[in-house]
Amino acid sequence: MDCTVGDGYNGFRLRPGAQIDRAGLMAAMEDGLTDAAIKDRLDTYARQNLAVNEALTCLVNATAGIGKAAADLGVQTRSLQRLLQRKTGKSPVFWLRLARVRRTAQRAVQPVGLAELAYDMGYADQPHMTREFRQWLGVTPRQVQRDARWASQHLGRGYGV
Repeated sequence: MDCTVGDGYNGFRLRPGAQIDRAGLMAAMEDGLTDAAIKDRLDTYARQNLAVNEALTCLVNATAGIGKAAADLGVQTRSLQRLLQRKTGKSPVFWLRLARVRRTAQRAVQPVGLAELAYDMGYADQPHMTREFRQWLGVTPRQVQRDARWASQHLGRGYGV
């Protein structure tokens, strides 16, 4: 599909690891693919994996890392790694880093020093936090602080926040 300036796209945010019955959803959409129709039917055709949901919740809350999240779940670290890789296509490190950078970006809109923010959020130092922001969000923490609209546009409800 080619994109041109001015094109608009809509999407639907699903929980990580959601499995969609695509054939069932498409069959149910024979009357049309309007956004409202898709949204109305999506819950029926999207299944959540409870083990994945629980694992991701533990990772969001695991400030001590993946080993702590695995222990909280009562599984070995390797079992947690296999589960998330198989069901989401991403490692626990991916989900841990994503949650942290999203939480940090939400806090960055408040008047706080960046070095203090980096320390509070568990980064080794401010440059480490800035690298993570650039990698994940495409902006620096300073840009987030200067543009209050950025967070409201990019950090809606979702994983880690």
